[in-house]
Parts: sequence; C-alpha cells; structure tokens
Amino acid sequence: MTSHSASAQRLSTRPMPGVPVQTARPRLINCCSHTIRVFLQHSNRRLNTWSDIEPSGNIARVAEVRTWLEDIIVEVGATSSFSVPINSCVFTDKITGLPEPAPGTYFIVSRIVAEMLPGRTDLIYPDSSVRTQDKNNPHVLGILGCRSFSKASQTRIDLNSQGSTS
Repeated sequence: MTSHSASAQRLSTRPMPGVPVQTARPRLINCCSHTIRVFLQHSNRRLNTWSDIEPSGNIARVAEVRTWLEDIIVEVGATSSFSVPINSCVFTDKITGLPEPAPGTYFIVSRIVAEMLPGRTDLIYPDSSVRTQDKNNPHVLGILGCRSFSKASQTRIDLNSQGSTS
C-alpha cells in the first residue's frame, strides 16, 4: 500500500461510540485488475489523504457467455455511419482467480464477484465513489477512487412490495 497526504494531518485513532474495536488489522488483497485508491476523510471534510492498494496478480472474474443478437447502424453527422453489435451477456456461476478464504484477510473484488458469492464474508468491493469532472468537458466524469468498501448481503429487498396498499 502506498500512502499519500496533501497535508501533515494525522488521522484520529479514537474508536467511534457503538462500533466494536478491531484488535488486529486485517490484510487487504486486491483481486481487481487495477489499483484501488481509498480516500480517507478527515474531520475537516476534505479528501486530502489516500492509500493505493495495488493489484495482487490474482484477478477474480465471473465467467460470462456472450451471444451476438444483431448489428445496428449508427449515424454520425450527415455523411458518416458505423455498425455496432448488440449482444446478450449472461453471467455463469464459474468464478476464476479468487483465492480461498484466509484468516484476517479481506479480498477486494468487483461487485459482481461479491454478489455471486454472498456467503463469502471475506469479499469486499469499492463503494462510495470519489469522482472528478474533466475540466475541458464537464459532462465527462471519472472515478478517482472510493471512500469505503461494502460486502454483499444475503438479504434481498423486494422494492415492489414496499409501501403497497390493498
């Protein structure tokens, strides 16, 4: 992990009320193909410190089956066009590149990998994205990193039954 700081501030290590204190620091292993940048938020609400978690080399992926459905012609301006394929993509239950659970270790994976294995409590995925806008094109957003991680839940919420009256 590489840490960077835009100031010499130190992070508070005081426990939050009602939150259990973890005695041993867990190990984080990045099973994504890219660096995960985690922004740390200070009491002044500015995101000025981050840590980079480099890829481990084990890339966890869910296998998918892609089937061509059709090609569509997209027009660009009055004189140009190109063909774009439309596919059907189905995720399988086969997951590759994921290490076995290890004590005191969290594996950072994509959300789809974590959602496919909700019983694996050692899988976490980046959450609360930190985004930036391209100064030359304010409509272009980029993801810089995340503020937190999430775990997949075994519980599903049926939004169709929420608030319905008979």
